[in-house]
Amino acid sequence: DPIALSILLSCLVELLNNLKQTSKDVSEKELTFCRYLSVWEGCVNRNLTYVGSQDNLLLTTMELLRHALSIYPMNTSWLRTQGDINYIIRKYPASLRNYIEAGAMSSSYFLNEVPADIWDDSVYRRMISCCSALYCHTQAAVLCQFLTPVDFNMAIRAVQQHNSEDAMETYYHCIWETTILEAIIRM
Repeated sequence: DPIALSILLSCLVELLNNLKQTSKDVSEKELTFCRYLSVWEGCVNRNLTYVGSQDNLLLTTMELLRHALSIYPMNTSWLRTQGDINYIIRKYPASLRNYIEAGAMSSSYFLNEVPADIWDDSVYRRMISCCSALYCHTQAAVLCQFLTPVDFNMAIRAVQQHNSEDAMETYYHCIWETTILEAIIRM
């Protein structure tokens, strides 16, 4: 049952988020997304000391996600959660793939707009980080335009860091913010 899998997954993600918050000061945008997290509000003690290792909890969550997606491969919430977890463990190509798959599934393969609960500012920022880590700086600059408000400083830094292998010329038509276009022209 997809709802039972979602609730079990949300419990594990809530525990992961709690561990991240107690291990260091983490902002809300760095937490892992999962549908039904609100079920656990007030149920899981924020000061709870987890006896096991964070790695074991992460592995259990990843295995549950793998199993759930093998049964229901088009569940956009799980794809986004898997993207968040791959981002946490620095598997940037996999994370970017998961985010794009979630966007494609939720929008009828981009025929419609991607819903805000699938691609919000935190996902866009993670996608930008993934692109930068993969030396795809032009793609990162293009994604900066989707942030609310547009992060011009980040986009201009990405454009200035571009290298000759990131196919900048093929993405000119994807840049509509004049400030970013002006930065490209000044290079």
